[in-house]
Amino acid sequence: MVEMEWIGVDRMSKQDKDLANKSTILMTMEKSSMASTWQVMLKLTKLGNKNWELSECANEWIGSFYDLIPEDDQFDANGEMRLPDMIDGRRVIGIQDGEWLLGEDIVDGETITFSKETLAKAKSFLQEHEWTLSEHYDDLWSEIIRRVNKEG
Repeated sequence: MVEMEWIGVDRMSKQDKDLANKSTILMTMEKSSMASTWQVMLKLTKLGNKNWELSECANEWIGSFYDLIPEDDQFDANGEMRLPDMIDGRRVIGIQDGEWLLGEDIVDGETITFSKETLAKAKSFLQEHEWTLSEHYDDLWSEIIRRVNKEG
C-alpha cells in the first residue's frame, strides 16, 4: 500500500509560503521495497526561464544510527532510541526505516523540466513515479496547472 499525504496550499508551512513562487513541497509519499521503507516528497520549482521542475526528493540520510551512535548511548532506560540533536555538524530531524538518521537538508532525486506548453511531460512523470495513485491526485494536478498558468 502506498501512503500519501496531500500538503496543499492551505497546509503549507510559512517557509513554503515564502518560497511558493520558487520551490514548494506539494505531497509526500511512503515508498517501500521488500527490505526497506522510505519517505519521498514531490517538489515543484519555478525556474527563471518560464520552465518548471518537478522532482522527487527526500531528507538527507546522515547514516546508520547503529554505526554512528556508541552502543552505550543508543537507548534510554525504557528501551527508547536516543536520537542526537546533531551528528557531524548536521541537525538530526528523525529516523527512517528503524535505522537511518535523517538530516534537515532536502536532496533531489529524479527530476523533469517542463513548461506550460509541455505539461504532458509533468503528467507522465507523476504517473511513472506513482503520484497518480493518491486520492488527492486531482488536487495535486490542479495545483500544478494553477501555478504554471499563473506564473507562465
